[in-house]
Parts: sequence; structure tokens; C-alpha cells
Amino acid sequence: MKEISSGIKSLIRKYKDWYHQINEEIKEPTIEVDEVASKVAFFYEKVREIVDWKEEHLLRRAAIERILKRRLMFGEDEKMALPLITELVRGGHLPNRRIPEKKSEEIKEIIKKYLYILKKISLNKKESVVFFNWLISIMAVEIEDSLMPPLREKALIEYMTEVMYQRIKIDPRWLKIDPTAEEKKKIFIFLACQKSLFNLDEATITYYLLEKLYSWRKLDSNQLEKISNQILTIKKKIERLIKHPLEEKILLLCEKYDTPFLLIHDILSSNPNQIEEKLKNPQVTENLIKEAYQIRYQKLVNSLKRAGVYATLSIFLSKMAIAFAIEIPLDKYFLHQFSYQTLGVNILAPPLLMAFLILSIQPPRRSNFQKVLIEVMKLIYTNSKRDTYLVQKPFKIGVVLGVIILAFYAFSFIFSFGLISWILMKKLHFSIFSTLVFLIFISLISFAGIKLRQRAKELTVEEEKDSFLQTILDIFSLPILRVGRWLSYQWQKHNFLSAVFNALIDMPFQTFIEFLEQLRYFIKEKKEEIK
Repeated sequence: MKEISSGIKSLIRKYKDWYHQINEEIKEPTIEVDEVASKVAFFYEKVREIVDWKEEHLLRRAAIERILKRRLMFGEDEKMALPLITELVRGGHLPNRRIPEKKSEEIKEIIKKYLYILKKISLNKKESVVFFNWLISIMAVEIEDSLMPPLREKALIEYMTEVMYQRIKIDPRWLKIDPTAEEKKKIFIFLACQKSLFNLDEATITYYLLEKLYSWRKLDSNQLEKISNQILTIKKKIERLIKHPLEEKILLLCEKYDTPFLLIHDILSSNPNQIEEKLKNPQVTENLIKEAYQIRYQKLVNSLKRAGVYATLSIFLSKMAIAFAIEIPLDKYFLHQFSYQTLGVNILAPPLLMAFLILSIQPPRRSNFQKVLIEVMKLIYTNSKRDTYLVQKPFKIGVVLGVIILAFYAFSFIFSFGLISWILMKKLHFSIFSTLVFLIFISLISFAGIKLRQRAKELTVEEEKDSFLQTILDIFSLPILRVGRWLSYQWQKHNFLSAVFNALIDMPFQTFIEFLEQLRYFIKEKKEEIK
């Protein structure tokens, strides 16, 4: 029998609270939706997943955000709380008959708070749109946090933050760049742990940071007034923290050492009420770690496949829409360069590239598990030896070397895009417009594929060594990836298909679903009267 560390004991207690909450019998009125209407709405939400394409853990938040924007556009206020929750249950984002009706009052207060802040802000049209989207995304996070509290996730983030705070040391030379670097260290680690453990997006991280720095959930009327007057300053402060260069360095460390924490998360989640006794036996613990490692690896493979399919379908459908709406008419009637061969290559090449990127993902080596096992054991059991990780000052590039690197990057940019354009236009007879569209979609697919390859390293703690050939490939693929990254950000903001769905389909469909549900209730009541 070995002594379990105090940090793990505390974590087990929090996981017990979570386990009790999800298994607790609900004895009060809950929100219930019609099963038939729910199935139709659920199918629609699956279609939206393809159109919008977001990571699986962001789907519910994205749905909340979409519903909020639609209802606010039609002038609704905090009274939308109950219809919003009902719509989420109907779409399969929340469990049926599990959300208490009184939750709508809590959501109503949350919506009221954000609407108050919106009314207090006076900006020009462009700035107001940016601020509106920023605030609505945070409101969506808080609503989701209230409806389905992520107790486990928060507990693990706090635990990893404490552990990494003890281990990470800041190079004193960072103080020359930012004199407050040491003071911000814990905040940076807190941000990095959220990204590395659960791949949380900027809106979610912003909300948790607001909660940590300003007790965002518990603002009274005076505090809300003060926050509303300072919200633009707070927004800039949060953005600076999230994008601070030191935070990026700490994130790299946290991503390297997050695997042991994820496996502990899986082990405790299975049944926290019985886990403490099991962990006292090192042999049993080792078997639990091995089992958790294998399950997580399989889930990771399935998740990558799903993400790859959805990403490819999303871009493929948009590519088809652009091809038939703009590309074919332009090539056929204006440029007179239309070709079915060109069209086929243009449509099929991006999905084939994504398939290649996914199939080329390599699983972790066998030796990786032994290193993971040691790291998990060091966390679970009391250990006098404490690892330390130094965050070194970034390498400073001289003016001459900087100019040379910039020139080389420009050359790789011209060479990469120039070579692809030459092949398309000279060998495959693409038009200028078709070539441009092809380059855009290849960049998007390449970036999405690389993001998936990075996720595949979730269980890897070993140092990876790049070959000379890989280095050369990186040099000439980097411009494509950077363009893809920028386009991906623009894609999320201006997704063509998503905009069409929101404007022409979303509202009429939700109206139809509500009508169908009411009709079903009406028929049910009349049938009961006959009895």
C-alpha cells in the first residue's frame, strides 16, 4: 500500500461531487419535449454540425450562441430563457427530462446581465458588431456553464494549474520583456492548462478568466455598473493575456505534460466512489493506467476520423456551392475555359488531401506508454522529488539574420504557391479564378489536417525528432499553413453555408418544429379525451 498524494485526494473528492450530481434523482418539474419533434430537430442539428463544423466539445456552445443571435435579432429579451433551453433539449444538446424548469430563471438573469452591458456600450457600427459577437459568445459559455456545470473539467484544470505552478520556473530575463511576468505566471499557466487539457476556445477561456479575475458570475448591481463602464478596457486586457508570448511558451510545456493529467481524469471519472482504495495498490493502479491509455487512444482515433470527415464535408459542400454558383458560370460564360476535368480536380483534390493527412497520422510508439506510466505514478503517489521546467527567454534574432529569414520565407511563399499555380494553369488548364479557389481550399484543408495531426499527439510525451526531409517540407508548407490559418479564422466568421442556413432555413425550421410539437401535444390530449 502506498500513500496517495494530497492533491489527488482533493481531486477525488471533487469528482465524487460531480458523480453524485449526475446520478442524483431529480424530484422537481423538468423541461420535457416531444420525442418525434426532438428526432426531427436532432437530425437538423447533425446537418448543422457539417455546415458549421466545430470541435465536438464546442457544439452545444455553438448552438446556444446561434440561438441567442437569432432570437436577439428578432428583438427578444431575457424572456427567451425557457424557449432557448427547450430548443437545446429538442436538438439533443441537453438531456430530456433532466433540466429543472427553475433553471430558466437562472438563465434569465444571465441574459439580463449581458443585455444590460450591451445597452451601456456606445460604438460605431463595425466596432459594435465585433463587440456584440465577443459578448454573445461569452454569454453562451456562461449559459452552458449554468445548464451543465463542468465540475470535473474545472477541478482538473485547477489541479494541473497548481502542479504546473510548482514545476514551472520563469527565466529571469523574461522580466526585461515584461516586469510583471512572475506575477502573471499563475494566470498564464491557468490559461495554458485550459487549452492543453480540453482544447477550449478563446470565448470559453475568456469567460473563465473573467470569472477568476472579476467574480463574473456573482456581480451585484454596483459591480455590474462598474464592469459595464470598464468592459472595453477589460476586453483588451483579457486579449493581451491570452496572446502574451510567455503564455504561448508555457502552453508548449503544458501540452507536452498534459497526458498524465488526462489519464487521471479518465481513471477518476469511471467511479470516483471506489477509486481511492484501488489507487492504494500500485499494481492495480498500473493496470488502471494501461486500460485508460488504451481507451483514450481509441477515442482519439475515432475523434480524429470524425473531425476529419466533418471538416472535409463542410469545406466540400462550400466548395460545391461556390463551384455551381460562381466558378462554373464564370469559367463557362465569361472566361470560356470551362472543363469537366478541371471541375473534377478542383472538387475532389481537397477531400483526397484531407484523407491522406488523416491516414498518415502515426500512433505513439510503444516506449511512450512507459514514460506516461512513470509520470502518472509520480502524480498519484507522494513524491519528495519535484520536477522543474524552465521557460527560457525567446531567442533574439539580429537585424541582418531577421532580413535573411524574412527574404527566405518570402521565397518559400512564392515558390510554394507559384509551383502549384503553374501546375494548375499550364498543365491542367485551370482558369485564374479556378486556380485561386483551388489554392484557398487547399490551404484550408492543409491547416485543418495539421491541426488534426497535432491533436494526434495528445498522448505523446516523448521528444519527437524531425528529419532533414521533414524540415525542408516544413519550410515550403509553412506559407500554405499560415494562409490556411488566416482563412480558417475568416471562414469561422463568414461561413457562407452557415449564413444561408441562418438566414433562410434556421428560423422557419424552428417555427415548424415548435408547431409540430404543439400539434403532437394537441393530438395526444384529444386522444386522451376519447378514452
